[in-house]
Amino acid sequence: MPQPLKLPQLNVVMLCGRLVAEPHPLTAAGDREGSAFTLAMNRSPGRGKPAISTFVDCICWGDTAKAVNAYLTTGSPVMVTGALAQYEKKGAKGPAKKALQVSVSAVQFLAPRPDQPEVDDEQPT
Repeated sequence: MPQPLKLPQLNVVMLCGRLVAEPHPLTAAGDREGSAFTLAMNRSPGRGKPAISTFVDCICWGDTAKAVNAYLTTGSPVMVTGALAQYEKKGAKGPAKKALQVSVSAVQFLAPRPDQPEVDDEQPT
């Protein structure tokens, strides 16, 4: 009898994009702080064709969520690293629908905070 195929279990997502709207603060059991946000990314299907936008729901917890809630706003450019997760959206009508989101483990801000001036890399002579 043939052995079943064993595939490696790899679930890593890295995305760069901009926040569609303000992050939504969340609170879990034990007053654990969280944040939910939607990331928009564009891709070009070819020359002369308009860009196609993709929107991805993201969720993070703990210190990452605190930083997201404190410093990010609509249009903020970020890179997120995490894992793809499935959850059920419970609607008022009909059965629950399954959806995918990124369970974020790290967020890298790609622009300086609004309250900090940009750093000039040139050395004075």
